[in-house]
Amino acid sequence: MDKKTVLLLNVEEHLKRMGWTQKELAKRLGKSKDYVSTLKRAKHINLEVAGKLMDVFDLNSLDELFLVAKVDDKNKEK
Repeated sequence: MDKKTVLLLNVEEHLKRMGWTQKELAKRLGKSKDYVSTLKRAKHINLEVAGKLMDVFDLNSLDELFLVAKVDDKNKEK
């Protein structure tokens, strides 16, 4: 699975976990809803935004955004 797909699935999972909409995430990131839409389509991400995602989702490392194992574990539960 490529990193963009993993990022998309992990962002969606963290949104569900936090009970947030894209609009809420955008507000917490200080970005527009359109930007979050672009991010969710994995069109672009930089280290600043990755760091902000870690902060708003209360993550300890970038691995929690990009780690395939989290996505694989989720798929096994289905």
